[in-house]
Amino acid sequence: QGWADFLGIRLDFQRAREVVAGLGLASQQDWYAFAEVDPVRLRELRLPQRPRAVYRAEWRGYDHWLGIPERTLYVPRAWAER
Repeated sequence: QGWADFLGIRLDFQRAREVVAGLGLASQQDWYAFAEVDPVRLRELRLPQRPRAVYRAEWRGYDHWLGIPERTLYVPRAWAER
């Protein structure tokens, strides 16, 4: 721990994603609930409540932020042939 911890400076995007992935949150709603219910822990972890606004340049969505693997969407063949 150093001055950044002492001063509460937010983590860079990549490090913040690693920390968030370790929280085990599974959805955007889980993130909002965590941020609302435990703002003290959020500050202790040096994470922003609204990551989309803070990490605007790196932002790719809540699944990416939470470390949820991308899923392929399969469309039924009948739908695709319409």
